[in-house]
Amino acid sequence: MVHVSIMPCINKRKFKNFYQSVTMKYSDCGNKPDEELCCLSRIIVNLFSNQTKTFTKLRVPPLPTECMQQILQHIADQGVGSLYPCLLVNRFWCNNVIPFLWARPFEGQLPPENRYKFMLIYLASLTTQEKTTLNNYLMPYNISIPDLDRPLYNYPMFLEEFSYKNVETAVYSCICRWNTEEFVARNREDQILVLASTLCQLFMRNSTSLKTFIIDKFLNHSDLPDCFIFNSGQPGLRNISNLSIDCTKPMMENTIRLLELIPSLCKKIRCLEVKILFFENNTDIIQAIIKIIRAQESLTEFNLDGVRSGESSDIIQALQCQSLTITTIKFENVDFTADSLRSLAVCRQLRNLSLLYYRGLTMESSSTSSSGEGRGTGSIWSQIKFDLRKLRLKNSTKSPLISAALIRAAGEHLTCLSYDVITRETIEATTLYCPNITELELLDYLPHHNSLVYLLFRGLHQIKRLTISVYHNNSNRYMIISGRELPTTLEYLKLQCGLTSIQLEDLLKDCMAPLKVLILDFIKFEHSDLKVITKFVKARRTLRYLGISGRIAWNVRETNELEALKKRGVILIPWYEIEKW
Repeated sequence: MVHVSIMPCINKRKFKNFYQSVTMKYSDCGNKPDEELCCLSRIIVNLFSNQTKTFTKLRVPPLPTECMQQILQHIADQGVGSLYPCLLVNRFWCNNVIPFLWARPFEGQLPPENRYKFMLIYLASLTTQEKTTLNNYLMPYNISIPDLDRPLYNYPMFLEEFSYKNVETAVYSCICRWNTEEFVARNREDQILVLASTLCQLFMRNSTSLKTFIIDKFLNHSDLPDCFIFNSGQPGLRNISNLSIDCTKPMMENTIRLLELIPSLCKKIRCLEVKILFFENNTDIIQAIIKIIRAQESLTEFNLDGVRSGESSDIIQALQCQSLTITTIKFENVDFTADSLRSLAVCRQLRNLSLLYYRGLTMESSSTSSSGEGRGTGSIWSQIKFDLRKLRLKNSTKSPLISAALIRAAGEHLTCLSYDVITRETIEATTLYCPNITELELLDYLPHHNSLVYLLFRGLHQIKRLTISVYHNNSNRYMIISGRELPTTLEYLKLQCGLTSIQLEDLLKDCMAPLKVLILDFIKFEHSDLKVITKFVKARRTLRYLGISGRIAWNVRETNELEALKKRGVILIPWYEIEKW
């Protein structure tokens, strides 16, 4: 048994000395940011999870709250399940862990029994009057809320992200335990709405930490609670900074009313995300979105998925009101014209632009007359000028001229570029108009692109990060690219394809670039691939981080190979962190 005695709280100077001693001891973690904090986190967690040693008396000095929260945040990023043992250390640890566990309790694929448990905790947080009223509403459905003791913590207060779809899912798991499947199926929407309305009222009244609000649905024909619930509680939605609206399912009356109410409630939204079915645009929804955009004080990020050209033009016009603050825009499955793109260029603070599967763009000006075919062609594109740092293109029409025109419009300060149309036009536009590229992603790579990519690498002299993606059907056909052709400035290489061990060896043996990070997203990764990497590490001695997607467990031979790489200073990136690299 571990006996814990608490020392008086140490000051920050003492903790700093303790922290520095730990980071010096574990300095072999490399130079990646927060690695020292990661080591410290592991030390503390392992200290209390180690079951092989017996401590007669263990003194645990409470850390400053700010330091404690940073450590817990690092652990939470690896999965909140890692935090549960920390609840049992002492009251100070428990008080710091609880907000992390209840910030996003609906996240992940929770089993029904877990959804049921935390739903009971929320229902126990209701007032006596609310429980009585709720039981009266549920009486026709033969449901009665259990008599529960009030929790020790105000759990709704810690909620940071609200998704109505997740609330519906959790409520549904409860009513399935309380009634037969046949009865639930007949009255499903009504029962869910009663319970969800009560929970929404609870959250709007207590959730002082609420930052993200997601309007989505679990059932096709369900509706949100009355918008009065979202308007009456304090602070309610007034402090949210992230709003996501999913209109891919039928929009009911209460949902549309809430969208119309949001402009008067929410003025501090910084990130707005909207998803609409492309062929089912609703005028009321489009107008509500436009009003939401115009009502914000400092919108910085906007994502739009699925809007036709007429509606997208109106939305882009509204975005001009945020031209002084908006920095990131993503359009996906959006139909718009070059005129709309020119209007978007008014946003002078725009730095990150993503155009994915876009439609409607042509090289001809919209003002070109039918009698003067070709007259004015391309003139509007000369007026489109951005000052971007990052541009992502996925062209649904695979038009090289459109992609090249967008690259030319990006501006000379562009440093990150991603596109899937690899032609002479796009290569020339990249090398001539965007010479400062340091991060390049080539999508839909094909064998015949090799000669073009050689020209691209010769024209760009500052590339440090390179990602090459190959569709599954084209994998393993030919060598993707020769190692001797890779930029000599390259420090990061990510291969999303399926090379054989021989192809991988041919790539790495001639690679003269000082690679520090290598990430392999292979369809099938084998032990022979690890041996190729070990050979490269021995020869070049520059690799520090290795990431292998999709692999959680390793056999004995692979484990031995990884241990050999570790001895040579190579750190294996955990599979759950690869997406962050």
